[in-house]
Amino acid sequence: MSSPPIRHSSVGPSSERDGAGTSHAPGPAVGAAGRRVLGYLERSDGTTRRTLSQELALPTPTVVSAVAKLMDAGLVEEYALSDTPVRTGRPAGGVRMARARPVLGFLGWDTGSLTVSVVTYAGELVASADFDIGMRPDGVDALEPALAYLAAVGTVSPVGTVSPVGTVSPVGTVDTPPDTSRPDRLTAVVVGAPAPFQSGVGIPASRFVPAEATQPTGPVLPFVPWLRTDPAPELSGRLHVPVIVENNANLAALGEHAAGGVGGDLIYVRFAERGVGGGLVLGGSLLRGTSGFGGELGHIHVDDNGPLCACGGRGCLNSLLGQAMVDTVQPLYAEPLTMQDVVALARAGEPGPSRVLTDLGRTVGRRLADLCTVLNPSVVVIGGQIGAATDLVANGIREQIDRYASPIVSAAVQIRVSTLGSTAEILGAIDLSRLDGESALRGYR
Repeated sequence: MSSPPIRHSSVGPSSERDGAGTSHAPGPAVGAAGRRVLGYLERSDGTTRRTLSQELALPTPTVVSAVAKLMDAGLVEEYALSDTPVRTGRPAGGVRMARARPVLGFLGWDTGSLTVSVVTYAGELVASADFDIGMRPDGVDALEPALAYLAAVGTVSPVGTVSPVGTVSPVGTVDTPPDTSRPDRLTAVVVGAPAPFQSGVGIPASRFVPAEATQPTGPVLPFVPWLRTDPAPELSGRLHVPVIVENNANLAALGEHAAGGVGGDLIYVRFAERGVGGGLVLGGSLLRGTSGFGGELGHIHVDDNGPLCACGGRGCLNSLLGQAMVDTVQPLYAEPLTMQDVVALARAGEPGPSRVLTDLGRTVGRRLADLCTVLNPSVVVIGGQIGAATDLVANGIREQIDRYASPIVSAAVQIRVSTLGSTAEILGAIDLSRLDGESALRGYR
């Protein structure tokens, strides 16, 4: 990994597990170095001894010895890195987990729908399914269908690949026979939280608003009940693997930084049906803030007399977006509109909706201009659920940053439309899980 470590916590064991999810630590014969190597490979598709030495800060002879012991114990195996023959010397070989292929589970929640994805650490999509769980108040029991799906990992076959441009390219079907020599084994799970989230705490509890509270444009969006406390310990206990919960915009920011070709500081802006969120990657590290509120652009105050917000504040930026935008466009059309309709009309070139989307960019861009002046980022990435209409929003953001940010800052910052789409969160989850594993391995030093 080339990215600097990201500070965060997860819950769950990192020892070896069999296909049924039962954990058992490797025997003492492999030594501390062997346990660190094994822990690294649990969140990897395989790597070289040289990379293990670099990533684990261990001397190469120590790694070579540890790998040999692990191979003797049948815990890891060697594989060819390339089919291309070398002219001289012994071809470089990689090492990977034996018996099973490590995979990551990702749970992404959006407006009552939970998407479960199983991916390899190289980004291959093993399986995916959607579950309608609504806003059930029964804690993590609401996730039971998704947890059962994850528990069945190893019985499904590859169905596609998460590509770096946000599409799923078919590489097989559900009828493709699985590789029985290395069945899939779940080694970690990442949950994308659709709200500010603080590890060990959950959604900041002091700012809850009753679900029945209303604002002029409709009900206040209630926070997800099973995230009011940190569900990681219970989920880890049920799945027998480490579980990390992270804000979904933060995950997308990590995905853009790791896989989107962004080398410097990044501000990620995520547009959703009900508002806007954000993530900050500064100095290679994710900025969460003391209470998990870092990057929450939608909760910047803009109106002293504005409606009550789900965060407990009043007149947040989000109150000007979502349904408020639909209400602006609605008089132009006879049929009832949704936010998705407004976006579709803007994509089709309708002048009214197009103007509203550009104004959305200007509204958010005015606040981003000040943030850019303070942080001096190299890039602002625009993503989320507005698809082809993102260009209109990006134009409005660019206009406001050029007008209001310091000229030195505006000249340096790029405004990019995300090319990763919805896969940014999954790619960020892979990156986060790897970094979490590396952090946990430091305990073996």
